[in-house]
Amino acid sequence: MQATTLDSLLLDVAADAVGLGVAILLLRRLPIMPTLGAVLATTKRALHVVRASGISDHWKEVVVPRYALRIMIGTLSLALCLAALLAVFVAGFLAVGLFFVDTPQDAWARILAPQAQLIALAMGVALSVVLLRKRR
Repeated sequence: MQATTLDSLLLDVAADAVGLGVAILLLRRLPIMPTLGAVLATTKRALHVVRASGISDHWKEVVVPRYALRIMIGTLSLALCLAALLAVFVAGFLAVGLFFVDTPQDAWARILAPQAQLIALAMGVALSVVLLRKRR
């Protein structure tokens, strides 16, 4: 295992900052919250239909698969948004990392290192707290 130096920590901080910055720019453009709200609303309606004793079983057989399809499409949309966020973060991290390391394998090793992930987690939590306070 390699010893952690100040240079490697600064490189990880810079790469994480760029990756998080680009991911946050994309996050503001993606319809994550409206899609999540639509999935939750559809789930509530489906549960209401299933639990309701005044709705016929025939109607439930017609409506519940449609609700399930809506929920599946919304969930897949959310998964694609999260995968896009991850891909953009990794691309930003690697774009910075490739300038300072010898090979692409070294850059991949850096992004998979626990210290880089812990730095990204700490920076993401701090940024979330700042942005949430700024909204109020």
